[in-house]
Amino acid sequence: MTGTPQTIATLQTYMANLIATLQARTGNLRINLVTDPEYGADPTNTVDSTAAFAAALAGPAVAVIPPGTYKINNLVIPSGACLIGYSSFGYGNSYGVSNKTILVALNSSTVRVLNVDGASNVMLAGFQIDCDYALNNVQNATCDGVSAGSDVLNMRDVTVRMGRYGLGGAVATGTNRAVAGACYLNNCEFFGCVTGIGDLVDSWLTNCYMSYCTKGAVFTGLSGSITMVGCRVEWNTTNGIEIGNASDIVLSSTTFDRNYVAGLYLNGTYMASITGCHFKRNGRNLDSNSCHIRFNSAGSITVAGCISRHGRDDDNSGNDSPAVWARESGTSGSISFVGNDLSGTTAPMPMTLANMWSGNLPTSYAFSNNVGLLMDERTIGRPVVQSGFPYQDLQNINLSASSTGSIQFVHDPVPAFSGTTHKLRVTARNQSTGAMYSAEFNYLIQREGGAPTITPSAALGTIGTSGYISFGSGTLQLGWSSIAADVSTYALSVQNTSGAIHYVTAQLS
Repeated sequence: MTGTPQTIATLQTYMANLIATLQARTGNLRINLVTDPEYGADPTNTVDSTAAFAAALAGPAVAVIPPGTYKINNLVIPSGACLIGYSSFGYGNSYGVSNKTILVALNSSTVRVLNVDGASNVMLAGFQIDCDYALNNVQNATCDGVSAGSDVLNMRDVTVRMGRYGLGGAVATGTNRAVAGACYLNNCEFFGCVTGIGDLVDSWLTNCYMSYCTKGAVFTGLSGSITMVGCRVEWNTTNGIEIGNASDIVLSSTTFDRNYVAGLYLNGTYMASITGCHFKRNGRNLDSNSCHIRFNSAGSITVAGCISRHGRDDDNSGNDSPAVWARESGTSGSISFVGNDLSGTTAPMPMTLANMWSGNLPTSYAFSNNVGLLMDERTIGRPVVQSGFPYQDLQNINLSASSTGSIQFVHDPVPAFSGTTHKLRVTARNQSTGAMYSAEFNYLIQREGGAPTITPSAALGTIGTSGYISFGSGTLQLGWSSIAADVSTYALSVQNTSGAIHYVTAQLS
């Protein structure tokens, strides 16, 4: 052990108090210091300490690890054992103490550092596992940090770095032992791994951090009944969390930030609740799968009370992402979005449903009380133009001098050989002088045998399908454009021909 006499004395006092507390609580359970001469673990990263750790854990026992770096190769943890170090939970490349307890892979042949396969009631706490045997911050894609195959595994203040799996992956024996059952992970970090966390069953993750992995976590059909609260999932180079054919998933108060493809991928997932989460700048690749949440034939999914933002990296580099909020590559069903802020895309605000969702729309989907979407949510997600609801009937656009903008309206399809009338009120404010202009127009949407038309009514003003009219002493011109064949969408083109910025609102009634 190196350091000032004061530091060493403080650590020795800490260890003595810890051992005394554990002995008082555990009776005859042995509490062993792995560096005692009886065991001889080497804290200087020089020789293999696996046998020393195994001897200190035998019994089972509580093995306490002083600060230092220890070479470990496939250390088998017996049922009922506790392995306790001195490091606290870190963030990124920062750690809670300067004197860390580090377990490092012995060499390039190490396939896992800790082996809990077949063990139950194991406690791991207060240390860092580094699968990069050379400690060069390089991912080792052939070494797992902690194996799967355990039952009732408690991990607290443990950081696993640069492995194939942080927790999970290959195990020695058993059927379906790639799954860890009844895991309790608290204040754990999984950094720079191929997969941070593998399959779990009946498990809880609290205040865990998954970053700079290829995938932060992957829960396949072997997984189920997982609750994740207060976690952070960021900078993973594909999906942040991927849930495939697993069920009974609860994600709450978790941040998904700057994951390169999707923050959350629900691939055949059934029965999931995503509540109070923060989706921010996901989809950095801006490819065909990039979004906040990606769906593929998922079912019975509720997204409620979530907040979203788009943007670039902290230093304003990278893409402004995501382009859309959600994507569907299969056919999902029973999807609900309730009380969310769905404004977190690069689409103009407020958005149409097409701006928010890419791919097939799910069957039996519902939207209610969301912000940032042009929808009459009383119609179970069907975007319509109709009077008296808060999202569709008032829109705005800020037009710089000598520029043209477009305001998109979304409408229930108009049946052939029919029509419908609406009133449009337009208000403009000259940002330089503060002068206000306003006018009202009635218009008729008519769909006969050919292309649909939008024609004016002379009662309050005229606005036609072609050509512009003057508005506000010649400073603005309006016109209809982009009329869909079934009139499900159409646009109001607004051209500012003046030398001043105008703020324009368009209201339907």
